[in-house]
Amino acid sequence: MYCLSQVITLRDNFNSETATYKSGSKWTMVWALWKGKGNFTGIASEVPGHFAYEWKDDKIVTALYYFDPTSLNAEVTAMTNQSILTMLMKGSKLKTVK
Repeated sequence: MYCLSQVITLRDNFNSETATYKSGSKWTMVWALWKGKGNFTGIASEVPGHFAYEWKDDKIVTALYYFDPTSLNAEVTAMTNQSILTMLMKGSKLKTVK
């Protein structure tokens, strides 16, 4: 993520809790506000997210991430377009994959 964005913070509006359920499963839930500025688009974004981690034997065995991927997709697209443009400017030929 750091290659796509700069000035990343998760500290503001960060809350977490860990619970052990009757089934014995143990989960840590995190709610946070991700803030960053795109390295390729230059657009500042604030994206709320929810992250869930399941624990077994003091190790994370499941990690789930829920967030709106719109700004992430925009950065990936801008990075890809810039990479293609750079290759074309250097005279590289794009190969067709069959």
